[in-house]
Amino acid sequence: MLRRFLATAALSVALVTAVFGTVEAAPVRVHGSTTIAGLLEPRKGDVQNTAGMEIEIRGVGSSRGIEALVAGEADIAMISAPLDQVVVKMNQKNPGSVDDSLLIAHRVGGTEVAFAVHPTNPVKALTLAQITEILAGRVTDWSQLGGPSSSIDVAVSSKGDGIRTMVEKRLLGGASISGKPRELRFAHQIPQVVAAVPNAFGLTTTSRISTGIIPIRTDDSIAQPLLLVTKGEPGPELQGLIEAVRTALGG
Repeated sequence: MLRRFLATAALSVALVTAVFGTVEAAPVRVHGSTTIAGLLEPRKGDVQNTAGMEIEIRGVGSSRGIEALVAGEADIAMISAPLDQVVVKMNQKNPGSVDDSLLIAHRVGGTEVAFAVHPTNPVKALTLAQITEILAGRVTDWSQLGGPSSSIDVAVSSKGDGIRTMVEKRLLGGASISGKPRELRFAHQIPQVVAAVPNAFGLTTTSRISTGIIPIRTDDSIAQPLLLVTKGEPGPELQGLIEAVRTALGG
């Protein structure tokens, strides 16, 4: 009787496998910072091989990555600003929406904030104090900084993005950028705008400086951490993925 049952069960498994194929594990969902996503995409194959798993990378911004993690729509969030700063911004918008005591950040690398302008802009250097005046809305024309008579078109990512969060914390004490900045949904769009708009002033990272834009020289730097965030301590598989990303990004 037992032999007949085991034989029937084995046959059933064989038939299911033959019809539907081997069931594969769903990819690990890694959502958030467009800065990290941009660095990770070219290294995706190496990361998957090292970690021994498939991953799904979605660059949607740091705050949206945390939202997806909290909602169970992502397994890991990518953020490019300290976790407490990202959470503060999110809770300012929607009070009590995120409890960071449930989240753990894992550093996997770092980069620096860059302030970019069009190559034709004669203003090549600014102090962080001068940049603060721009972002606070007190300096609005390039002529106030030794440049041409032209309004400063500030290009930034949407509120809650890692780069913007870092700059607002460091230069504005956590306050939002003043005036009417050109807000873009994703950080990777900023260099495109700066390359196309001669009077633009863009908040980006050193990793996104490319042909068509130049970084402003400053008297100090703003370091930007690259972090993966998990709900609680990661299990062995997620920890292996975090280590693989850390290796790929040199963190």
